[in-house]
Amino acid sequence: MNTAQSNFSIFTDVAGSWSEDYINAMYAVRLTTGCNQCPLQYCPTEQMTRWQIAALIIRASYGEDFSYPTTPYFSDVAASDSGFKYIQKMKALGLTKAEGMFYPDRVVTREEMAAFVSKTFIGME
Repeated sequence: MNTAQSNFSIFTDVAGSWSEDYINAMYAVRLTTGCNQCPLQYCPTEQMTRWQIAALIIRASYGEDFSYPTTPYFSDVAASDSGFKYIQKMKALGLTKAEGMFYPDRVVTREEMAAFVSKTFIGME
């Protein structure tokens, strides 16, 4: 049984979507607040970058206060980049197998990210 299923849509823009239960589950455990507050929207087809997803995953696990290696793993992620500490932590934890380059600005949809994160942290199938 999928415990994240609901009889109503939290976000006005995901009602009936294949990803609705995943997105609602992320909201329930405070992994997302959506993209717009009035009306409450998730923006499911808006794109996120790989570094933004790294930030989401690491924040969910460690908050903002965590240690990470300061020597860059990737030639395309400088220590001054806003996603540096999250990407470094992901690599240190073995959550990415990327080598040499991380491609931090490559995009994925928020729907794809919601499914990945919900499966990882909430145990949804």
